[in-house]
Amino acid sequence: MLSQVAVWENARSIRVVSNMPDLVSSPGGTRIANRAVWPCRAVWKDAIVFLTRSFGRCDVVLLYQPSHGLAAILGALRRLVPFWRCRFVVVDLIFTNPGTTLLGRLRAAVKRVCFRGIDRFLIFQKDVSAIRALYGIQPDQIRRISYFVKARGILHNIEVSEGGYVFSGGASRRDFKTFCLAMADLPCRGLLATPAPKVAAFHGTSLDERLVPSNVTVRRDIAQQSEWVNAIAGAKLVVITTHPDPVGGPGQTTYALAMALGKCVIITDSEVVRGLLVDGDNAILVPPSDPAALREAIRRAWEDDRLRHTIGTRAREYGLGLGGPDDFHSRVANEVVDLVQNGSGC
Repeated sequence: MLSQVAVWENARSIRVVSNMPDLVSSPGGTRIANRAVWPCRAVWKDAIVFLTRSFGRCDVVLLYQPSHGLAAILGALRRLVPFWRCRFVVVDLIFTNPGTTLLGRLRAAVKRVCFRGIDRFLIFQKDVSAIRALYGIQPDQIRRISYFVKARGILHNIEVSEGGYVFSGGASRRDFKTFCLAMADLPCRGLLATPAPKVAAFHGTSLDERLVPSNVTVRRDIAQQSEWVNAIAGAKLVVITTHPDPVGGPGQTTYALAMALGKCVIITDSEVVRGLLVDGDNAILVPPSDPAALREAIRRAWEDDRLRHTIGTRAREYGLGLGGPDDFHSRVANEVVDLVQNGSGC
């Protein structure tokens, strides 16, 4: 069932159809009331339902993390149906590199046309040059929105300490090979948390356990959010190694949480952090796929208490400043209001 969301700004009703389940009130008098959740399942079925339910009944269609297929179909339908006048907003579309194969280029070309029917993409990374180049998205179509700490509501119950291990983990496009090679020659323990192989592979992550050194423990059983938070809270350092991807944004959930917990984070320098995290200030950035550089960064942060604590303090300020889910939903609501009141649309 579709979410029927009503937004009121200065007594004017802005009607929104959305699949976001947790919209809340935003600042400045904007009120959002959510009634039901619309699950993204069968792409064509969802597209038809969305199309028929939104005709004359909404001002904004708002999709959170849709598939590329659903976003493309709705964008194309909106361009083909001139009397479908509502605005179209996509939040956190997981962009992927189409590659250089003929099929990849053809898919990208189709999406370039379809995505013109979307008024606004809201994404988390600051560097969007590759996304714009690959998918033909115009400057007025794309806006950066701040990320958030998903577990913000339980942090006050978490005991933070400096245990004797380096934490690394996650599922999306992680480069665990570089982490394992870097840890092999270090006199400290490591905890590597990753889901089951099939789940990790679905998200572009693999782990060759033959490369795991004796000082690194692999855990695939951390399923609950509280367990994940506690594993990070008890680490002395947090390391996030990702595969270079100019259009993807892996690692945000982990680094936002670790920073909010006051951890010194060592993370791969990529588009997802460029312009947001500052090397030597609130994080330590290392080149991608460089075990030697990562090894030296871990050694330095492990041994230098002053460096680690200084970066951890600044990281905590940054992480807590991101807010939690409620803050994120308020930012989305503000973007919806801004688009309706000031946006030109497609």
